[in-house]
Amino acid sequence: MSKKQPPSRKQSFVSIMLWTAMLFFGYQIFFGNKGAPETRTADEVWTAMIEMNAKGQDVQIAKILPAYIRLLDNNVKANTITKDDKDSKTFDARLLAADTQYKSGLYQYELNNGDKGYTKIEKAYRLLQGQFRKYGQSEWWERPLTVTPDSRMLATSVTAASLYDRIIEDMSERNKTKLVVGVVPGYDIIDWLVRLTGSKPGLSYWLVGLLLAIIVRLSIWPLFSKQIMHGRRMSLLGPLVKEIKEKYKNKETGQTTDAQAMNQEMMALYKEYGLNPFAGCWPIFIQMPYFLLIYACMRLYQFEFTKGSFLWINENAGSFLGIPIAPNLGERDYLLIGLYMVSMVASTLLQPINDPSNARQQRMIGLGMSVAFPIMMLFYPLASAFIVYWLFTNMMAVGQSLYLYRLPVPPLEKVQTVHGGIQPESSNSSAKKHIDVAPGFIRKTGKKHSKKKK
Repeated sequence: MSKKQPPSRKQSFVSIMLWTAMLFFGYQIFFGNKGAPETRTADEVWTAMIEMNAKGQDVQIAKILPAYIRLLDNNVKANTITKDDKDSKTFDARLLAADTQYKSGLYQYELNNGDKGYTKIEKAYRLLQGQFRKYGQSEWWERPLTVTPDSRMLATSVTAASLYDRIIEDMSERNKTKLVVGVVPGYDIIDWLVRLTGSKPGLSYWLVGLLLAIIVRLSIWPLFSKQIMHGRRMSLLGPLVKEIKEKYKNKETGQTTDAQAMNQEMMALYKEYGLNPFAGCWPIFIQMPYFLLIYACMRLYQFEFTKGSFLWINENAGSFLGIPIAPNLGERDYLLIGLYMVSMVASTLLQPINDPSNARQQRMIGLGMSVAFPIMMLFYPLASAFIVYWLFTNMMAVGQSLYLYRLPVPPLEKVQTVHGGIQPESSNSSAKKHIDVAPGFIRKTGKKHSKKKK
């Protein structure tokens, strides 16, 4: 019975780094940013927050808000207030903080510091997003809260509804004049697509995501095809690559004895068949600026997406199996994120494996990232319109991959030999049985090419 070889140092290092990142992310979510213990009472902290609102101290009020909520939780545990009282006071505290942040953002615009002002107002919007999800249909949403007037907003009271609508209208208007990378009118591009489909709340705003996905996937089709086919051709060298690794592996420890010589021999093998192991990466890097450009354009239109709906996402939606449903495409929807995670996993499973000897390691890392990214979305209030676009993009990527895996693999030839080329075979019996496999979905057998006659 053969003894199972321990993982190499490289594999162990990658695994450690991946798990470390996941543990750090989990710690930040559940234990990070708790802040120092608050010695004042909840009423004293509320008084301090009112003073901060009067002075426009948005940073200070954002820091003290979690402490105030914790004090209210303690009061509930001590039976000094009811849970409904706690929820009502928490709602008012978040509204007060949002009002402070919004006024501070307007002040930064007056100082011609638009980027800083935008960031502050966006924080106010994010703060009200969670409130809208919970209380958008309750009487609290229209309940006035006393605030300190200033030169920009003379009102002595504000409601969550009025502030939420004002922020959406104000920021959407400001985004109309913004340019992506200084030249691309991102807002106008998305708005043109919305108007092209009739500006219908139940159709246009999600259909934009589908149209963008079609445009993106068709435009990168040549690069994507090269990436997939290159990966499939690299997999044909898998048996010979495995033999080289076995040649330089210590049978007892499983460690590589001479990494430099092994890498030189592997690069010579790639050169012999005219393949570059890094050639499959450059199409990804070329595509990234394109994806980021689309994302930046959609961000400028994010406030307008609050007008749209999609299937189960609508203003009358409640929850499904206890999972809250977004009221519009400007809010985060957990069911949609779940579907996006499935599409990410499917897309990852269809990515070619260049090195079959490390197939499991590469697959685990890819699947880990496919799951980690959607999980991050559960804690960041990303508009559902973005998820709709990414979901359609992944669905089209899966369809394109399935199509490419049905095509025959271009034959490999020894470009560095005088006598022509043959598809590489190994003397190892398992290597001779090597076939090209479409990961997890389709199996296609690579053609065997006979030697050319001299």
